Amino acid sequence: MIAKLGAKARAARRPTGDPHRRVSPMVRCAGRADADDRCPNTASLQCDNDCCRACCKGCSFHKEFRFAGGQTSRCRRCLERDDIIDELGLRERDFNSQYDYVYRDTSTPCRRRGSENFIWPAGWKKLALDLSHHSGSSWLDRNDGWPVAFHGTSGDDAGVIKDIVRNGFKIRGGSDKARHGEQFGPGIYCTPEPDFAARYAKNRPWETDSGHTLEVVFQVRVRPGSFTRHQHKYGDCWRVLSPSNIRPCGILLRERFD
Repeated sequence: MIAKLGAKARAARRPTGDPHRRVSPMVRCAGRADADDRCPNTASLQCDNDCCRACCKGCSFHKEFRFAGGQTSRCRRCLERDDIIDELGLRERDFNSQYDYVYRDTSTPCRRRGSENFIWPAGWKKLALDLSHHSGSSWLDRNDGWPVAFHGTSGDDAGVIKDIVRNGFKIRGGSDKARHGEQFGPGIYCTPEPDFAARYAKNRPWETDSGHTLEVVFQVRVRPGSFTRHQHKYGDCWRVLSPSNIRPCGILLRERFD
C-alpha cells in the first residue's frame, strides 16, 4: 500500500547524523500558484513536507490511493492499491508509485504538455506505470516532450488492461476488427479530452472482487506529428498510425456509484 511505501521512503531520507530528528511526511508538490504555474520542485512528485511548503502554495499531504468501503450495499470493504494490482494480474514492478496521483479539482483545468493542451482529469486517480524500459526521458518533459492524451478502455476484461500495460497498444487491439470501430481509418485512437475517453469506459466498467465499480482510462503520451486529427461528435480525436508512437503512462480509475 502507498502508506507503507511512504513510511519506507521517510525512513530512507532520515539524516544519519541526527537519529532523533523528526522527518516530515511525504507530500505532493502542487506547483506554485502564480501566473506561470512554476515551482522549484517538480509538480506532482513526492517531496519533503518542509521543503515543499517553503516553495509552494496549495501543497497537500499525500493521499492514499484507495477506494473506501461501505459506499454502496455491494461495496463492503475498501479497495487498496495492492488489491488493484493483484486483481489486474500485474506486479508492483509494472508500476512506479512515486508518480501515482490523485487529480483533484483545480482552478487551472487546462495546462500544457509539449505542444498541446493538457486537460486536467479531475476526479480520477492515477496508477503510474513503470517507464524505465523506454530509452531516455526527454519525451516526458513538460515543455518539450510528447503531449498527453487519454484512451478509454473496457474494464470488464482485465486481460486487455494487462496486455496494454505489458505490451503497449496494438492496431485494433491485435484483432481483425476494432471493438469500437474505425471511423477515421486504422490506427490507435485517443483524445486530449478525458471526458471523451471516459465514454468508452462507462458502458463496460471494471467490477472488482470487493464490489467496487471502476471506470478505466489509460493516460498516454503521443509522439508529436505521428497522428491525424479528427472531429468526433463528442470531441477531438487523435488517430495514431503506429503503436510505437503512443505509450501508456498510467491507469486512471474513477469510481461509479450508480
